[in-house]
Amino acid sequence: VYPDRTIFGIQRFTTPSSRSEIYLINTNTTLVGNGTLTLISNASPNGLSSDNDLSTSLAKRPSDGRVYYIDDQGATAAGRLRIFDPRQGPGNGAFSTASGTLSVSDGGNTYSFNDFPARLEFNTPTGELYAAAGYRPIDGQPTLSGFYRINLSVNGNSVTSVSEIQLRVGSNDLEISNNGDLAFVPSGTNAGRLFITSGNRLYVSSAALASGEAGPIAMTEITLNPADFGGSVPPIPNVSFDATTDTILLTTLSGSDARMYRVAYNPTTFAVTSVTPLTNGNYAGRSIVDTTSGHTN
Repeated sequence: VYPDRTIFGIQRFTTPSSRSEIYLINTNTTLVGNGTLTLISNASPNGLSSDNDLSTSLAKRPSDGRVYYIDDQGATAAGRLRIFDPRQGPGNGAFSTASGTLSVSDGGNTYSFNDFPARLEFNTPTGELYAAAGYRPIDGQPTLSGFYRINLSVNGNSVTSVSEIQLRVGSNDLEISNNGDLAFVPSGTNAGRLFITSGNRLYVSSAALASGEAGPIAMTEITLNPADFGGSVPPIPNVSFDATTDTILLTTLSGSDARMYRVAYNPTTFAVTSVTPLTNGNYAGRSIVDTTSGHTN
């Protein structure tokens, strides 16, 4: 197993108990098991196996393959950033904590990362960790953008600060839904370009994000054809990137049924050229809400 190349997904569910579990996802286009899930995290008492241990986020650090997630509704320390090291297996030593409760403030408005679902992703060229969460408009107060950089220590084991960054579509702020997600192109000509989903829409940044990006970041909507998704585009809680095939992976969610699609696009115009369901990517009864990207370094 190559930890830096594999793709992981996280499921959030309420029965038989409220908890989340981490899966290994097979996205190899040449294998019969394309899209199959392998449970890897529920054996650990320090991981996401206990009741009320919920998360909606997952990101894989390209430099070492460690998986970061926000333990956003646990019994204690809600909203803390945690780390799972798949190289150590699912045992006790594989899990560690990088922060206490994460929060960011803008004037009189504060967002704690346990308030609403948050998604995570690393920008491979810069090695920085970003988060997307619900856009927070409040009358008469500054507005939180819903897009943040979680600044980590050099070794990635602790959080130093959280920075808010504005996203714009034309002259308007991009309002990320509570089930929005983010992904970065990890390599190639478009390395560092940002993808964002909000509701059933997909957006891409007009340029790569720089190290220490301050924004605002210009975003453009990518048109999705309803016919490619069975007649209508359902909510898209997850977008990730498969660098081995230079394609986008979109996970849609209808109720508790997730479905994963591979989306090919023109690298210059970002127009969609094909949408293909993964062979075994129909996750009936499994609410996969976030997946990591697969890198090639």
